[in-house]
Amino acid sequence: SPADFLVTPTGLNSAVIDPERIIKISDGKTCDVFHAAIYEARDDIQAVVHLRTDATVAVSCMANGFTPLTHESGYFYERIAYCKWASGDANDKTAIVNALKEVTKANAKIIRNHGVCTMASSVQEAWVLAYYFDKACRTQVAVMRSQSDIVYPDDSVMKSASSHCLQSTILPSKWEAIKAKVFGERDVKSLE
Repeated sequence: SPADFLVTPTGLNSAVIDPERIIKISDGKTCDVFHAAIYEARDDIQAVVHLRTDATVAVSCMANGFTPLTHESGYFYERIAYCKWASGDANDKTAIVNALKEVTKANAKIIRNHGVCTMASSVQEAWVLAYYFDKACRTQVAVMRSQSDIVYPDDSVMKSASSHCLQSTILPSKWEAIKAKVFGERDVKSLE
């Protein structure tokens, strides 16, 4: 049914994901509400990767949220939607839908104090975005931890990085390298 989702079980590390571990859910859990809201808000979204790495959770807890500092941040420049981490009821779903409609080009949704969902037209692109979002968050956290004065890139530089990162040929070309790094040699054809 349209309300069913194929997901990996909560807490399963990407290093052990394989086709046999992917399950179908439709029981109204909080993650269902987040996913359903994304699919409802955006017809172009066909895949969501929900990350709760140390870096993505840390950035989700920061009042200023995600700060684009590097080239890989270009994937997300002016493309971040934010929503509260909440109970997962119908009101939360409406708030998420509205947040995504406000940032119509969003390819990442930060769930405050919880992590991030990257969104794309394919599983491969959603994973590529997840990889680069985590990398950009790790950089942001490291820079902030250094307590040095931060050099912020100009808007024109970030717009250029965004344009380069989001070229139609860039995301698909990154999939093979990221698949090998995240999933190793396991057969993940079902994700393609």
